[in-house]
Amino acid sequence: MKKILTTAVAAMLLLLSAAGAQAQEKRMHFGVKAGANFSTLNYNDYKSNLGYQAGIALQFDLPAWFSIEPDILFHIKGAQDAEYGRSQGLGYLEVPINLQWGPRFLDGNMRVFIQGGPYLGYAISKDIKGNETGSEGERENFSWDNINRFEYGAAVGLGIKIFAFQISAEYTWNFGTVKSATAVESFPDIFNNKNFSGFQVNLAILF
Repeated sequence: MKKILTTAVAAMLLLLSAAGAQAQEKRMHFGVKAGANFSTLNYNDYKSNLGYQAGIALQFDLPAWFSIEPDILFHIKGAQDAEYGRSQGLGYLEVPINLQWGPRFLDGNMRVFIQGGPYLGYAISKDIKGNETGSEGERENFSWDNINRFEYGAAVGLGIKIFAFQISAEYTWNFGTVKSATAVESFPDIFNNKNFSGFQVNLAILF
């Protein structure tokens, strides 16, 4: 999985190096992207947590109203423990690749589309916030030794693009688990469930 993520990031960097020449032909658009997400774990005692993502985006126009958009994002995901009043979250370096389809209007300056695709991520930060009751043990458990740092999943959504501005909304399914295969027994069993999934909204400016 680590090799796959490294390869994906390397491919994105190579594409960025060619952005200037391709952009002149109007088939490739380069820009920035940011948004908010509401993620949680698949467990009764956990509620949705507000997070965010930000990074760079590429968009390649294809025939028949198709396009493909790979991104490199820093993505904060987490969940709130309703019982103890704490939120636990991870920050991922994430590479989503969305295939989009939708008609173009107004000489190509407006577009409504649906999109979907896979994503890969690697956790590079973690945090626990909120009620400090029992937090020392929680922080010891919430260590990198117990966490599966890789994530992978899929997303589906829709959006609209007007001139350089693109707004999209999508739901993401994470197929991995937070708990690593070598985690200590005291690491909560809740993290055996699927990793952070949820709803997200993004704004991109593409040139």
